[in-house]
Amino acid sequence: MKQSSCRIAILTDYMLHPTDDNLLAVEENLGLLNLIRFIRGELLWEVDVFQVSPIARRMFDGVNVFGIDTKADHVSMFPELNSRFARRSLDYDLRIYFHWHIAAPKICHRSIVVSHGIFWDAPSTRFNRLHSLDKHEWEKRLLYGVTAPDAFVAEDRNTINVINAMWPGYEHRLVYIPPGIDLLAFSRSEAKGESGIVRVVCPQDFTMETGINEVLTVAGMAWKQGAKTEFHIVGHMRDAKEASIMADHISSLPNCKFCSVHWDSLADLYPKFDFALMPFRATEGASLYCLQAMACGLPVIAGFAGGLGEFVVHGWNGYLVNPEAANLIQVVLELASDRSLRLRMGENARRLAEGYPESSWKQKWNSLLCKILAKDLEGGD
Repeated sequence: MKQSSCRIAILTDYMLHPTDDNLLAVEENLGLLNLIRFIRGELLWEVDVFQVSPIARRMFDGVNVFGIDTKADHVSMFPELNSRFARRSLDYDLRIYFHWHIAAPKICHRSIVVSHGIFWDAPSTRFNRLHSLDKHEWEKRLLYGVTAPDAFVAEDRNTINVINAMWPGYEHRLVYIPPGIDLLAFSRSEAKGESGIVRVVCPQDFTMETGINEVLTVAGMAWKQGAKTEFHIVGHMRDAKEASIMADHISSLPNCKFCSVHWDSLADLYPKFDFALMPFRATEGASLYCLQAMACGLPVIAGFAGGLGEFVVHGWNGYLVNPEAANLIQVVLELASDRSLRLRMGENARRLAEGYPESSWKQKWNSLLCKILAKDLEGGD
């Protein structure tokens, strides 16, 4: 087998919507697109994606997307999806399980499991409502996802810390690969806030965990206090009806706008804003949204969730706060009223983002993929 002709099979839960051709443009899928484009465009390897869907085969961005018609089980995992992928991916050179919760019960030879962060840290998570036997089964499957693959990739250090706390002794299996940013595409704007209106970007996956309620509450509080601010809620909603309802609600607020943005247009969008508001509460890893905003010179106001603390240094390049509206409004008004503070923090934000170049991310993934493939070439286990 020559590494120049490798075939990679990637298993995910939902990249495309199960019954149409729209990308579900959440953070993880933006990262998946980046990985696919790197493997195909620079390593020149073949990539096929497998996901939950009744549609047998589709094409997206030049890639085959094969559907496996199945559902999650009672603990919100996908054992049937996993087992059927094991059979269908036998003739591939390497497999990537792009989500931790789809790695059990069978991980094939030459495989990588990817974690995008701790996803069970919200009270509403199904895991937190399971009885003890189901919790034990759930944790057993998670541990299998750490121990069975050739490598377990964590995008944030919070995941590594949690694994080391829950299951000591497996740190040698963990590989830390944070996201990388195209620092040429995501660059700073020269003029910010000169119009007299401070524009706040609020990237969203439109869930309770990403703080959509807090964003709208803070926007209302800022309006009542006379702050000259505009809150731009940015995201890409798949369902046209839901998007229309959300857009109408947001647009009814005096200082809010809804922006349905294509995932490839974010680099052009962020430089138009003065700072970012990301009051995420849970289920967050190493936030690509956060790094993209920082690369464009935006200070970030963020919650404590997941890996946000790796990027937001409180008082230096933004604010890291308990994401309650009363806390958020204080720092929103502080940034909105002080342009020199925004610019200083924005410079620091860009400086931090420069520590996560896309070239480093590519080098780490290239090294890991080649290392695993080389095991067989060298007669390793």
